[in-house]
Amino acid sequence: MERRAMSYKYSEPLTKSLNVLSNCNASIKDFEDILKTEGCDVLPSPFNGENIEVVDGDELEACCSVITGRGLGNKNKSVDVIFGVQDDSDSKLTSFVFVELKFRSKTFTKLDKESLVDKVKCSSTLTGTNGKMYTYHFIVFSKKKQKWGRHYLFRTNPILNSSFKAIDIEKLYNLFFT
Repeated sequence: MERRAMSYKYSEPLTKSLNVLSNCNASIKDFEDILKTEGCDVLPSPFNGENIEVVDGDELEACCSVITGRGLGNKNKSVDVIFGVQDDSDSKLTSFVFVELKFRSKTFTKLDKESLVDKVKCSSTLTGTNGKMYTYHFIVFSKKKQKWGRHYLFRTNPILNSSFKAIDIEKLYNLFFT
């Protein structure tokens, strides 16, 4: 029996199906707009004109902190972008991708590896996606700094675990949106 490689692609309905969005619908934003806000160095990005709606993790956490009475000064850590994906040949195979955008990183020694892990934990708890997370979490660097970021995160102590992948925005686009 031949094994087929699974190919997960972006799913707008799945992205918008998160229960927490019923109270925080303003957290759904166009991916290109988030990239501009976060300082993407490739503008227009591959997402330009695509109208791909994703969850702005920071906005979602801010909304939930107000709703739960914690206030904006007591927000939990969160990833920058969350979106749903499904296997292109079996729509029952679904998961959620967590993305941290690091376009503005100038020095990699200031990247807090433990903070990246905490952001994923807090975001998965907030969204209720604990059992439905994609195999990898992505840290997106500018194309020029991707190799340096990967080196720091995965080759210097303490080493970030292998569930994180350092990529650039074009690779993320090609993985899930083409």
